[in-house]
Amino acid sequence: MIAHARVDDGRWIADCPWGCGAAFNLPQGTDRFWCTECAGGGYGHTAVLVWPDSMTVLARNLETLPTMLQFWPCAACRPHWAQGRAVCDTCQGVQGGEI
Repeated sequence: MIAHARVDDGRWIADCPWGCGAAFNLPQGTDRFWCTECAGGGYGHTAVLVWPDSMTVLARNLETLPTMLQFWPCAACRPHWAQGRAVCDTCQGVQGGEI
């Protein structure tokens, strides 16, 4: 299983990859995720935690916005990011990617 770090309301979080609906704050640099709500799908397993590329640029760009607007990726791109697919041009731009 893989969990994907994202920014929600100015905080780094990850959604439970087992689909229980929980999300947790993350300390930067953490490389594993364990859901305290469903205990890893009932098995107590941990998931690999994937952070976005260009985190420095991403964080710097998001910090120019008020906290209530600091989200990455956008709601439409969350499923794409969670599946390892490309995100929209706006999300790529915030991340420092070429559009």
